[in-house]
This record gives sequence, C-alpha cells and structure tokens, in this order.
Amino acid sequence: MIVPSCGGRSRDDQVDGKVLVGGLSWGRLFIREGFEMSGRRRGVLGRVTVGVIAAIGVLLPMGVANAAESATTGSTAGQTTAGRTVTDQTAESVSLAVAKQGVSGVGTVAKDDATGVTGVAKDHKPATREQSFAGLNGGASGQPGKSGKSGGGSASASGSLTAGADLTGLATIGVTWTQTDMTDLSKAPALQIRYRQGGSQQHGSWTGWITIDAVDEDQGVMGVSAPYYVGDATRAEARLTPKAGQTITEAKLVTVDSGYSASSRSGSSSETESATNGSASATDGSGVSGGDSQTTEAANTYTGRIHTREEWWNDSNPPTTWPPDRSGEWYGATVHHADISNRYSRAEVPAIINGIYNFHTSAANGGRGWGDIGYNLLVDKYGGIWEGRSEGVANQVVQASRVIGAHTRSFNAATFGVVLLGTHETTGPTTAAIKSLSAAIAWEFQGLGIKNAKDSFQYRGRQDRITGHGAASHHSDPANYTDCPGKQVWARMGTIRNTVQLMLDGPQTGNPVYRVYNRNSGLHHYTTSFAEVLNAVAAGWRYEGVSFHAAEWGAKGTVPVFREYNPNNGNHNWTMNRAEHNMLLRAGWRSEKTAWYVDPYGPTNVYRLYNPKRYQKMRDGRGNGGGEHVYTTSYGEYLAVVKAGWHGEGVAWRSR
Repeated sequence: MIVPSCGGRSRDDQVDGKVLVGGLSWGRLFIREGFEMSGRRRGVLGRVTVGVIAAIGVLLPMGVANAAESATTGSTAGQTTAGRTVTDQTAESVSLAVAKQGVSGVGTVAKDDATGVTGVAKDHKPATREQSFAGLNGGASGQPGKSGKSGGGSASASGSLTAGADLTGLATIGVTWTQTDMTDLSKAPALQIRYRQGGSQQHGSWTGWITIDAVDEDQGVMGVSAPYYVGDATRAEARLTPKAGQTITEAKLVTVDSGYSASSRSGSSSETESATNGSASATDGSGVSGGDSQTTEAANTYTGRIHTREEWWNDSNPPTTWPPDRSGEWYGATVHHADISNRYSRAEVPAIINGIYNFHTSAANGGRGWGDIGYNLLVDKYGGIWEGRSEGVANQVVQASRVIGAHTRSFNAATFGVVLLGTHETTGPTTAAIKSLSAAIAWEFQGLGIKNAKDSFQYRGRQDRITGHGAASHHSDPANYTDCPGKQVWARMGTIRNTVQLMLDGPQTGNPVYRVYNRNSGLHHYTTSFAEVLNAVAAGWRYEGVSFHAAEWGAKGTVPVFREYNPNNGNHNWTMNRAEHNMLLRAGWRSEKTAWYVDPYGPTNVYRLYNPKRYQKMRDGRGNGGGEHVYTTSYGEYLAVVKAGWHGEGVAWRSR
C-alpha cells in the first residue's frame, strides 16, 4: 500500500550504551564540534564559541509580552482582522523564552538565505489559478518553457500527463485530479514537479524532477497533493503517471501567487547566517539552531515569541468562513510536516504560510475551498513559531484555545496540530525547529494543565500524548495512513517528548549542576544553565538529572571550579585546582573560565573518575568516550566504575 508522506510508527530514541550504578551511561558515539557556552553572569563565565554555530534555547514562557507590534487597543468586537471576526474576548499574548546560548557541536552549520531572498513585500493581491494537463502524445512535451495544452486530456497507465504554467510572486503549487478509483490510496499516481528559478522564458535554472506526495496529507484522500512552495520560480511543470488499470480523466496544475514578492536579494544564494536545509541524520541530533525572525541576534536574552496571523496575512486573501470551533477538547498534540521544500530563507516564511492558506481556502481555480488554514501552529526551520488557525482574537495568540483545526480528520477535536515547514522523510529538521516545536507544545500543555508529555490518553483507542499524524493508533480513520511527519521526525519523537517534559518541569532550585549525555561521543557534560540543557536535549542529548548542587555564585568562603575544553575531541574538564587548569591550557586546551563555585567544607563528596582509553572513533563513526572525566556523588557508582576499568581520582570537591 502506498501511503502519503505526512506517519509511521512512534518510537522513543534509543540510547547506545549501558547504564551503570547511578545512571551514568557509557556510549560509543562521536561529537564533531565542541560547546558554545554562555555564563550565568555576563563577564564571569563569558561566552566561548567553539566551531561556527548560533544556538538558541527555547524555554517555557516566563511572562507575557506583546504578540505583535501592531497590537490593537480597546474592544475589537465584530471587527475583521487577518480574516477572522474578532470577539470581545481578552487574551494574553505569547512570550516564549529564547536563550542565545547553547551547546555548539550539536548541529551542522548551514546558510540563512538559502534562496537568495533576503526581504519580501506584501505588495499585490494573492491569486489562485489552474492549468489543465495534456497527455504526452497530445503535444505537451514536458520540456522547460512549454506548457501543457488546454483541455482535460486523459491518460492511462501507458503514458503520463504533463502541464506547465508561468508563475508570479512568491509561489506555491499543487495538483488536483480525478481517476478511475478515488478510494484506494495504493492506486495513487506518481506525481513529480520541477520549476525554473530566476530568468525569463529562455533563461534560468530548472530543478530536477521532484517526487511529491500524491495524496492529501491532511485528510488522506485521493485527488489532491499537498501545497508545495517554489518561491520566486518563474515557471513550474508537473507530471502525473497513473498506476496500472487507472485512467486519469481530469487533472489541473494549481498555482498560488501568495501576494508577496521578493523585495531584496543577496549577491549569491548562500549567506552565512544560521539556517539549514536540514542535513541532520536520525541519530546524530544534528541541525543548526536559529532564532525566529523577530529575535535580536546580538542579545543573549529571552526574546522569542509566537507570530500572529496578522504577520503573514494579506488583506486580499479569500475570507475565513470557518468561525473558531471550540466544541472539542485538546488532550494532546499531533505533529506534521508540510511536505514542502526545505529550501527557503527566513524572509520567505510569511509568503509560505499565506500560500498554504490560499491553497486551503480558495474555492475556485483548484483550491480546497476550506474555511481556514488547517494547522493550529506552524514552525519554520529557523525556530519561528506562527499562529495558523484563527482563534478569534486580533493580534494575539490564545493559549490552549481548543479551536478545532483540520489536520488529522477524526482526531482534530482531540489534538492541536503543529506543522514543521519542510519535508522530513530523508532530511532531518533543524535543532531550532525541534526546540521551537517542543516549546509550542509545552506552552499549550501548560495552558491545558497537562504535566506529563510522555503518557497517553483514551480517544478512539490509546493515543500518545505527543505523536505524529500517521501513528498506528490513528489508523481507525483510513485518512491517517500516512508517513507524516516523515521518518526523520519519527526518529526524534522521543527527543521531542523529552524536551517538552523538561520544559514542563522547569529548572530546579538550589544551584543545581545538570548532567547530559551525548550519545554520539559517549561524553557527558555538566552545566548550571538550564537553557543549555534544553539546547542539548533538543539536539538529541539525554538528560540525566542533577548531578550535585553548587554553592551560591561567588559567596564568601567558596572557591571557583574552572572549565576547560579540548577542541580536538569535544571533551571538557572541570577542576578547582588552578595548577591543573593552567597545565591543560599549556597543553592546548581552551579556558572556559569559571563554571560554578563550591564550598570546600560542604557535606557531600563529589568524586571524579577518568576513562584511560585513548579517545577514538569506532567503525560506526561513534566515539568511545576515551579521556573523559565523570563526576558523581554516589560512592557506589564510583566503585562500580573503577571496577569497570576507570581510574578513580578521589574527591574533586564538595557540594551542599
């Protein structure tokens, strides 16, 4: 059976390595870069960047801020804004805490302006058009620059249908068709598209043929594709090839001009800010972090927020005809991917969302004819979070609104839908996207009073609290036989749940020193920064709780613990011995200054162990954890690890 690309089976991340006494885990994985650390206090720990990365930690909202610079004042009852009829409801806007600090080496570095578009303008009316397909033998060659003939045409399994259309604005395309069997998804045709980037009819560069899903990812029905963003392409072509025994009787190439155009471009299509097309694998936790488009890059502060509909809306959009429906009850979250290109710049995100809205809502010229966009929230690859479905309140995003979306059909009333803007069957989402996705879910859960991100609930069978569109538990509705949100997101579902849970739990009190474990290197890391912990966990590290408690920063009678970094293998060391600290610096380690303070007369011993193995990569590319120091307050764990061949180095310092 062919399934659409928006499911799979839910599974938690698997950890390589065994757990010894106290929970220390020894894996054999490799980390390629080091850490980027920001201190608890400016100028104390400082900021040391190892490798090139811009990491952002996403926390739960710690307060309330304006959700839009253009927020209205006074009552807006009865007015229409961003396609919604505004109620007289008062709602607090959203503030997501976004930290400009994190662990470098947990993601690959990529480009911000992947398409060359650095600015967009909302300067014309959106438009949805359609172009009929024609058979290959009917004169449509499928060559660049030639469109399909007008007229319905038809094609059996012996041939293909093709169509082409010129594009305007920042565009989105899709395909609709009818065929002999419109119920059996395994009989869906093969669907491919290509588009010309830049240039006129005679110039510009064509992409190769791109295979896209030939089944509606949101409703699991035949006859309509997902909307696919092609940006400032000047022309697009599509090709439909029916399955054996099927005849396509009508087919249309649907083009959507988002109402946006590119207002500025870079000199090339590869600038050096953060972003990515998502080069992460399912196991390495890769993906570069980035902020949303409103975050100040230079500030190491908490400034992130959810973008409102007003920020992507075009006043000439088709009207929103579905009023907010709050007749359901949200018990969990459903994760999707939009099945669009991963190649877009930060500036293009509003055009992408408006294109999806127009494809969903246009009643003529091939649109779906829905009353609103299907998703409740959308997350771009840079970490921006965007309001989707209208909640009836202008310039604000309503927490736990319980507004029913259109994303998982029979489960719409029981879950809110969050979609990642990209395609993640073979390409992993960015770490920034995973963190923001987790933050959005945690924020909604907080409003719903949900405290456990890893449990389940009863609704048409047992459902995971956080799962993907195509989860096996959703298959009571045939529309949900889908691969959404893609293999690479399924591989990170455990990471998403872990990150949401950590956000719900929040930072602990009493100057905790947290411990996280990198499955790729077999190394542990210790930090007093909860934001740094979130960065690591969102990138696939395993949270191992609080190792011990430090003293108050700089309190009388306390002494500093120094931190050093080995750029050759990503290893860290912590010591209160200044002579050891200086020796490591002379040997080529980098100083990361003071990590925390300890009380030399504290009641609890903190033991240090050393792995005498020489650090090396194994055949599977993973590190063996050699050369690492590990710290524990458990004497039983200390003895067990010594018995396993580690060197016991006694008491490193004392803690409270």
